[in-house]
Amino acid sequence: MARKPNQPGPSDQSDQARRLRLGAELEQIAEQLRSLARAQDRLHDLYEAVLGRDVDLSVVLQLIVDTAMELVGARYGALGVLEGQGR
Repeated sequence: MARKPNQPGPSDQSDQARRLRLGAELEQIAEQLRSLARAQDRLHDLYEAVLGRDVDLSVVLQLIVDTAMELVGARYGALGVLEGQGR
């Protein structure tokens, strides 16, 4: 069966499908890289807060929870703190 000159053949269609899959995979990789960059920024903020001398403990604890939630994609987070005797 003869094809018209501008009509895609089976090989052209599989190339197009591969390009679409590649584009989708590249976009997924790009989103993962953006997510890693955000996590790195959060960890840097946490690092700065822990090393900072003028930061309130409640601020540091909130940063720990926020950073952990973002790193694992959690909607909610909590942190339990024990007193000196472990209670």
